[in-house]
Amino acid sequence: MVHVRGSPYKASFKAASAANFNNLTGPAMVKYISSGLEELHSFIVETTKGAQTKDKNIQDVKTLISVKDYVESVFQQTDDIILKIDCLEESLKMFQEHGIGKDNQVKQIKRLSDEFANLRKLAKDIRKEITPLVQAEKEKTTNMIKKFEEDLKVYTTELKKRDFYQYKTGTQEAKARLSLVGDELKQFDDRIVDLGYNATKFDNPDMI
Repeated sequence: MVHVRGSPYKASFKAASAANFNNLTGPAMVKYISSGLEELHSFIVETTKGAQTKDKNIQDVKTLISVKDYVESVFQQTDDIILKIDCLEESLKMFQEHGIGKDNQVKQIKRLSDEFANLRKLAKDIRKEITPLVQAEKEKTTNMIKKFEEDLKVYTTELKKRDFYQYKTGTQEAKARLSLVGDELKQFDDRIVDLGYNATKFDNPDMI
């Protein structure tokens, strides 16, 4: 059995809503169409700009991650966007059948549909372009995490040799030197956050 896109639909009602909100050509549908068109337009414009690599230094890891995020958002939201376009197109057809459709909105949804098709092509092309860089950064992050784990092991071993472990150091001096350890541990925590972020962005969150 093949489901119709978006099915099954579920309707809900609010007792406090005005009666005319239940009308298929009422103010709720007018608002739905208007806001839906605006949301689509904003998504397409922002994502098209964010996914492009022109005039961007994608050798910079933060820039690469940003482009990758925008590209992936297209693939992740394609089904939802197509469904939204379908719903808006059918809603506008219904409005036209009732003689209350707006020609500019009909033209707008057609234009948005074409623009989204172009965005999907752009995302496919950019994904292909950045794949080698993404893979390189993934391997780089893996190596950095391995080195970090080695550094942490060495630090832990060396920490046990510090003089605040020795009784002769005294309480006051030991506390003073322990405060420096807190700063050192903070640096390790910061590195964990940075490496964890990169590992997640390069599709390997369990790496660290």
